[in-house]
Amino acid sequence: MKKYILQHRQQKILILLLDGNGWCTSAYLAEKLNVSDRTIRSDITALGAVLEEQGVLLISERSKGYRICEEDKKRVRRLLDEDTIGMDRGSENLHIELLIYLLNCGAAVDLDDLCEEVFVSRTSLEEKIKKIKNILRTFNDNVMLLRKRNTIQIVGEEKSMRQLMNYLIINNDHTRISLNLKTYEHYFDYEEMMAVQELVLREIRAADILISDTGIVAITIHIMINIQRIRFGMALRAPFFRDRGGGEDSGNVEKKIALRITDALAKRLRIEFNPYEVEAVAYHIAFRRYFPAD
Repeated sequence: MKKYILQHRQQKILILLLDGNGWCTSAYLAEKLNVSDRTIRSDITALGAVLEEQGVLLISERSKGYRICEEDKKRVRRLLDEDTIGMDRGSENLHIELLIYLLNCGAAVDLDDLCEEVFVSRTSLEEKIKKIKNILRTFNDNVMLLRKRNTIQIVGEEKSMRQLMNYLIINNDHTRISLNLKTYEHYFDYEEMMAVQELVLREIRAADILISDTGIVAITIHIMINIQRIRFGMALRAPFFRDRGGGEDSGNVEKKIALRITDALAKRLRIEFNPYEVEAVAYHIAFRRYFPAD
């Protein structure tokens, strides 16, 4: 029997549709998944095609949204149980996806709920947790995994959490930074990434400084992580680095670029970049300017 693999967002949409009692609008789904309405519509089209091949109708009506009828919900759950429709786990990398998920939660997660979230058994989940512990042991001492009763949580210094996320996202399926932002749409909204990259390119060119193509992508990913953390209520509350002197950077070119980028994003995305967030962006720009190696 052919197995249909859903991408991560499509899977999330399917779960929301199965759990919902009525219509789910694209705006509701976009808010839940932190992506644009256009991205949701694209995923709905792909998801609908998979379900249609299994005799399930994903109902769509203008101004109402999307839903699956109760009878079809039973069929979809049976297909999930039979593993006819499965998750794009990247099998060997599922522990990395779990770690990123836990980093973004910012709170303790029930292990049974986590099993349902990623469609794995408790035994399999325990194996992934061991791999996560190994990653944290080799990364640094500022990020830790805490277990209490039936819950799990990642805790640590915010700067270290972001550095770990950056490492995991860039090195998940490849050893070098990919110039194709589509590579990272599993983690971030593609249109938003494109907008951030265009803004970074514009300001870098306006400042007449040289940063490689991979450096531009790396800065874009860093900023996307910053945006995500701010939205999740985990903005920086301390300097991104502590070894730097007092006011020597107040007029440098990287700080000016960072201010223009964050001001533009604050208006566009309606989020606030505090001084520590601006400093973090300036740091990433300076790093990619003076240390261009991939």
